[in-house]
Amino acid sequence: MLEEKTYSISELAAIIGGSSKRQAIKRKLERRHILYSIQGRGSKATFKIEKIPSPFQEFCMDVLKFDKNTDFEKLRNLYYYCLNDELFMAKPDEEKAMLLEDKGKHISRQTIAGYERKLFDVYFYSKSDTEFIYYFASDGNYRTAEHEEYLEAWHHYWEWKEQTKKELGNLRYVCARIKLKYGGFPRKQGIIQANAIEMPQIRKLIALTNESFEKAYSE
Repeated sequence: MLEEKTYSISELAAIIGGSSKRQAIKRKLERRHILYSIQGRGSKATFKIEKIPSPFQEFCMDVLKFDKNTDFEKLRNLYYYCLNDELFMAKPDEEKAMLLEDKGKHISRQTIAGYERKLFDVYFYSKSDTEFIYYFASDGNYRTAEHEEYLEAWHHYWEWKEQTKKELGNLRYVCARIKLKYGGFPRKQGIIQANAIEMPQIRKLIALTNESFEKAYSE
């Protein structure tokens, strides 16, 4: 992650990505609104990073590899609740979206899944392949379920699908029938677990997330 200190051209290029040419690095820093000064000339020049306006954003771009066009306000809001509340992190994405909506912070289920995937990509967190949360979801509705009910719903799905195939030749109504009976379609999500080896980086992300969140809502 980019920090407020002095870097060689090659060190800085390795962190922010792209060309190691001096002008290219200057343009990239300026696009990020990072204040810097340069000492020396040519290939031996060094960049002193004077001020980073959003350390949270820099961490997300440099470490988690988010694009510069990411909605970092939405990302920060999601990470604030996920990283500080294990119970919130463990909930299915549909329920997270509903809870955030109640807090006045709209983030779609698809966006939540994408933001979480970045944490999995760098092995900060992973989804269990042995422990799951079972639930039913449809059209903004959500409810938790026991494993037995989840299996029952899938049994009915395959049974009704086979009947429909034989009798009507139309499979589209099967999902609607499942949703009508159970209030949604059966789904499961692996429980999210932190990677102990990455805890120093996770703690750093938590600190930067909290700092950004508290600054935004105290102004």
